[in-house]
Amino acid sequence: MAARNVSPNSNGNSDSGGENNAFIDQLKIQHLRNKTQKLKDEILNNLDSQLEDLLEDFCQEVEESNTHGSSHTNGEVKKTSSRDRELPDKVFVSRRSVLTELFEISHIQTLKNIFIAVLIIFSMNTILADFIEKGGLVIDLNLVYWAFGKLSIVVQIWVGMMFSTLLVYPCLYFWAISRPLGRAGLPDWLMLVAYIVYQIAFMAYPIKMLGEHQFPFASAFIVLLEQTRLVMKSHAFVRENAARALRYKPHSEQDQGPCPDFSCYLYFLFAPTLVYRDTYPRTNKIRWSYVVSNFAQVFGCTIYIYYVFYRFCVPIFQNFNSDHVTPKRMVIGIFGCTLPGVLILFIGFFALLHSWLNAFAEMLRFGDRLFYKDWWNSSHFSNYYRTWNVVVHDWLYCYVYKDIYNVSFFCQFSV
Repeated sequence: MAARNVSPNSNGNSDSGGENNAFIDQLKIQHLRNKTQKLKDEILNNLDSQLEDLLEDFCQEVEESNTHGSSHTNGEVKKTSSRDRELPDKVFVSRRSVLTELFEISHIQTLKNIFIAVLIIFSMNTILADFIEKGGLVIDLNLVYWAFGKLSIVVQIWVGMMFSTLLVYPCLYFWAISRPLGRAGLPDWLMLVAYIVYQIAFMAYPIKMLGEHQFPFASAFIVLLEQTRLVMKSHAFVRENAARALRYKPHSEQDQGPCPDFSCYLYFLFAPTLVYRDTYPRTNKIRWSYVVSNFAQVFGCTIYIYYVFYRFCVPIFQNFNSDHVTPKRMVIGIFGCTLPGVLILFIGFFALLHSWLNAFAEMLRFGDRLFYKDWWNSSHFSNYYRTWNVVVHDWLYCYVYKDIYNVSFFCQFSV
């Protein structure tokens, strides 16, 4: 009987011990699976980034080889530089914007439809609030009118900036055809001093006008944006063609004249790029429906930004002047506007760098429409800064980074 009493207990202990061991084994297996999956993800991410870098390098080499190997205007072949360490030039090729290609995928188009649906919901919210609180539809656009206030003065300032930018061409042309051939001399240094004075005056005058007229933020943004654009474009034109005039040799094999035609400069002023070239890749025709669609998107994004700002940001800060502002309320207000601010950033990016630039590119038949890259996939800030605004990055690369690099290389070579 005693043996019979012990036997069930021993069997129960052995069963529970076996279950515990099996549970521990399962935990170990699951832990091993998690580590394996984590290692797999890391390997795939590293492999994906390396393949992407290799693909970009390969595409750039193919574009450069096609550019150097094909004939361009006047039947001349572009020769490669003799310096091995010289940085590559910006190469323009016909290509579409990233979002234009992504919107052809139905799943990505769904995200665009979601943003449109949210805009409709914002509009319905405003309409219903007006009917309930005020008894009818009240379209309050006072904030928009205030933001774009003093627009007539803004137009006058823009006309003045554009006229002074157009004067850059005759001045450069007169210097290019009248300077003595050979190395830089006194007329060249005087031209350089005059150009620096012009750029300083061009940057100072609009800022002075902003201080005098106290423009609201949208009007001030237009003035500053156009000032920056025209400064960068005029510098790009002078930087490219001043070197061309200094290298000019009449009756040579590459005799293209000391200065390009005015039509090239005028086209460059309105083209959606900040890097000057005599010619750019062009499309075959203008799709006016595409132009209207992009301008409609800009208008819709403006209304979208108005609704987001009016519904989420204005209620937080509209009484800051009259109420006592504490640090606690300031922190709550800032974090309360973080999400609307990020949404406004995304909408502004889409309106300016996609819709606005694509509309002008289509009207001017400008072929290279890589105004940005897939910055939303960036894992580092350095990659984000290079990809979210390719237009400005190309200007910085061509006329700041390359010049500094060439000067430093020349100094090292001289030493």
